[in-house]
Amino acid sequence: MSSWVKVTKQDHNHSKYANFRNQCAIAINKSGDVLLMNAAYEKLGKPRHVEVFEDGKDGNKIAFRPSTSMSDYTVTIGKRDTPKIALRPFVQAHNMIVEGNAAVYMASIEGGFLVIDLGQSPIIL
Repeated sequence: MSSWVKVTKQDHNHSKYANFRNQCAIAINKSGDVLLMNAAYEKLGKPRHVEVFEDGKDGNKIAFRPSTSMSDYTVTIGKRDTPKIALRPFVQAHNMIVEGNAAVYMASIEGGFLVIDLGQSPIIL
C-alpha cells in the first residue's frame, strides 16, 4: 500500500529555484521572464512596478529601480509565488540566450537599483 505525503504549494511551485530564494538573485527563463528571488524582491522594497535600465557603456549590466506608478518606462511585476517581470522583447533584442530551463544571476543593490552583471557566469538550471 502507498504511503502518501501531501506536497505543499511551496514544494512544487518553482522548486528549481528553491536554493536561490534567500539569495539576492534573479533568474531569466527561456520565455524571457525575469524572476526575482525573494531576497532580491525584498531588498528592492517589494515594488509593484519597476523601471528597467541597461548599462550604456558596455551593455553587460541591467538594473531595476522601484517605481510607484506606471509610465512608458515602467513594467508591472507579476506576483504569484515568485515575482516575475515579463521582458521577452528585451531579452530577445539583447540576445540573452538561456541554456537549460533558466539562468540564475547573482544581483546586488547599488544606489537603489537592483543590478545584474550579465558578464558573470550564470548558474544554469
